[in-house]
Order: sequence, then C-alpha cells, then structure tokens
Amino acid sequence: MSKVVLLEEEMNLLQLLKQDDMTAFEKLYKQYHKMLWHFARELLKDEDEAEDTVQQVFIRIWEKRNDLLISTSFKSYLFTSVRHACLKKIEKSQREYVAEIDEDAAPVSVTEAAQYKDLQQAISAAIESLPERCRLIFRLSRFAGMSYNEIASELNLSVKTVENQMSKALNLMRQSLRYHICWIGFALLQFLWP
Repeated sequence: MSKVVLLEEEMNLLQLLKQDDMTAFEKLYKQYHKMLWHFARELLKDEDEAEDTVQQVFIRIWEKRNDLLISTSFKSYLFTSVRHACLKKIEKSQREYVAEIDEDAAPVSVTEAAQYKDLQQAISAAIESLPERCRLIFRLSRFAGMSYNEIASELNLSVKTVENQMSKALNLMRQSLRYHICWIGFALLQFLWP
C-alpha cells in the first residue's frame, strides 16, 4: 500500500472520528497503540506508566475529536502528544523526588532555607530558559536517565547532535547558575573548614 493511500485512509478515519464514529476511533487505536506504547516505555522506563500515558492520549483525542486540528500526519501528532505526556510525567516525578529530598534534608537555618529555595528556583529557571531542543535532550538525559544513543534513536538525531546539544545545555546552565555555583562552593568551604 502506498504512502498516499495510507494518508488518505488516515484522513478518512479522522473525518469519521469527528463525526463520533467509534469504529474509526478503534481502527486508529489498533493501528497506533502498540508503537506508541513502545515509544512511551522507552521514555518512561515503566510498562504500566507507558500504558497509562498512551491511554490518556487516546482519551484526550476522543474527548477533543471535534476540535482536532492536525497539520502534520496523525502518526506525528500522536507521537508528539505521547512525548509531551511522558515529559510531563518525568517532570512531575522529578518534582516529587525533590520534594522528598527537601523533607529529608531540611536546611539548618532560615538563611540556608532561603538560599536553598533560591537555588532550586534558579535551576528550574535555567532549565526552562534552554532552547527547546536542548531542554528536551537535557530532560531525557538527566531526568529520564536515557543514554545519548537512546536519545538519538528516539528523536531521530545523530549521537553527535545529541552530544553537541547536551554540551550546549550544560554550558548555558553553567552560565545561568554561575553565581549559585560560587555560593555552593563557598558553603562547602565553610562546612569543611569551620
């Protein structure tokens, strides 16, 4: 079957979906579920979380079926939706992890608490200020624990591109956090040599 025929069939199914056709929705679900699940599992490193994420994406598609505006292929739309949903889960997991650490390692003084909160906000701001591709690669590497090879494979990039983007991300983070890095060094010196 040619690519044009597949795209036509996909477009017909999307039109039927907008007309509340459950059969069209089921066909799209069966066509894409398995590959989306594999994609989500690679990002999340958890089979159940991957299944939940893919289910949530399809539920949102059904709920928003009348408002869907897809400028690319439906397959690209689905993969982008799943990737964004996975990244949100990874970020949420990271925030929960940081909150647990905060509870376990409460700062000693009010000044340290303020400095610690300031540092957390600066790190979050530095990550958010990264260019989109750098930010995505940084999060996949640092928060999802993916190797450069895995990231390159998932994003259809060369490993060298991933390495360059990580290098760029880390340099930009260092520049954004240079004041805070100095403060951390100073605090360590005070702790080691009272």
